[in-house]
Amino acid sequence: MGDQRLKRAAGRLGATTAQIALAWALELAPNVSLIPGTSSRRHLAENLGAAQVVLDDLARQELSVDGLLA
Repeated sequence: MGDQRLKRAAGRLGATTAQIALAWALELAPNVSLIPGTSSRRHLAENLGAAQVVLDDLARQELSVDGLLA
């Protein structure tokens, strides 16, 4: 997840890039269950933390440009 838009949003919101991507997906389709890969307890904690991430308007705008995660 090396996209600069993900990195900027993650830095600004105090989250990891994976959490930003998961939070975006949850926001786009709240009626869909995400099943992210989890290979360790650390990954599990990181993935669960995505549910607490609140994307701001700037993140939504940045991430929707060019269909990055849309």
